[in-house]
Amino acid sequence: MRDEPGVPKYLKLGRYPNDVVTYNEHEYTCSDADAMRNVARGMRNAAEKGEDPRRPSQRSTGNFKTEVKRYLTRPQEDPQRTLYQVERIFERYVLPEWSDRDVESIEKNDVATLLTKIAEGKIKGPNGHMFGTFNVARATRVQLSAFYNWYVEGSNNQKFRSPIVKSQNWKQPKGRERVLEGDEIRALWRAAADQGIYGAVVRTALLTMQRFHKVSTMLRDDLKDRVKVPTRKVDGEWIHEFEVEDVWDPTRNDDPFNKGVSLVPLSPLARELIDAVPEVDAENAEGFVFTLTGKGPLQGWSKMKKALDKAMLAELKSQAKKEGRDPNRVQWKSWQHRDLRRTARTLMARSEVPSDIAELCMGHVKKSVERTYDKHDYLDRKQVAFKRLADHVDMLVHGTPANVTVLKPRR
Repeated sequence: MRDEPGVPKYLKLGRYPNDVVTYNEHEYTCSDADAMRNVARGMRNAAEKGEDPRRPSQRSTGNFKTEVKRYLTRPQEDPQRTLYQVERIFERYVLPEWSDRDVESIEKNDVATLLTKIAEGKIKGPNGHMFGTFNVARATRVQLSAFYNWYVEGSNNQKFRSPIVKSQNWKQPKGRERVLEGDEIRALWRAAADQGIYGAVVRTALLTMQRFHKVSTMLRDDLKDRVKVPTRKVDGEWIHEFEVEDVWDPTRNDDPFNKGVSLVPLSPLARELIDAVPEVDAENAEGFVFTLTGKGPLQGWSKMKKALDKAMLAELKSQAKKEGRDPNRVQWKSWQHRDLRRTARTLMARSEVPSDIAELCMGHVKKSVERTYDKHDYLDRKQVAFKRLADHVDMLVHGTPANVTVLKPRR
């Protein structure tokens, strides 16, 4: 201690097993060995910072669990759509390990130990199952970094630094580049026909080019019979306002500011797919298009995706056999739901859709100046773009139309 440097001091916490110790406004029984170790560790860390655990100062670092709760419920200018995912990361992977710790007692080696434990799948869940992957560990590190940045900004301790340090071990991987090619799109489309409502979701995601979670949570109230396009000038000629039929409005009040969402003119093929999905008549139905119960969107994506992959592989082998190729040499390339969006964007480029219109079809946010002043939605041009996308998919699935010229490779 500062009063007598070099002279050890001892502090009795309580008598085992019934005594109760109060530390940082929380009570712990002496029979809880892990809790008592954490209390002792917190006192030791406080002593290393010059604070006497026998006479704690008015300033407290704060209980980790309490501070996380305050962080998750803080007022925010923009709604956070992924808040439930952040809460899940803290509840499942962080709080079970650190709930009794002080925020400022966490050091970089504690962070490294926790992340390694998550990456190795050694986090024990409430049902006894073990959880964790490398990607989850990386996501946990991102959330811990955001939490500590928030904490440091409002902390009275000017000397405290975040325990999240730069590391090459957890750096973000390169963006995905997977694009489904023609034979894969053909196999996907045909295999999805036998996958019920899930198959309809996958097909609709390809034709609308929207984020998969948006498509899967589509509401029937989002489908508009017609939307007005204001008067505008095209190629030097004025065109009076008219209406675009069959428009899907996927916008929500909780859409994040950095994830653009806009109106989607549905192609006839996309509208046909959506209309073919049976409407579930259930009490207190919430109006989801793709649902089995009427009270929530479709569930069990992983299981259904595996069934679709199996059907796609069988379709690819069947195609190879028809073309005189060895079906046993067909190589399966894994894909994810989010790859459909990239695939559709690539098909639009191949269909000669202007790049700026294709970006608007994806709902990408415009540049700062354009976003501020250009409020035109380009609905009519997007309608043409989505029609070209649907025609391209239809051509890949059902064959080459009469107005398409097949170029022979040069010798």
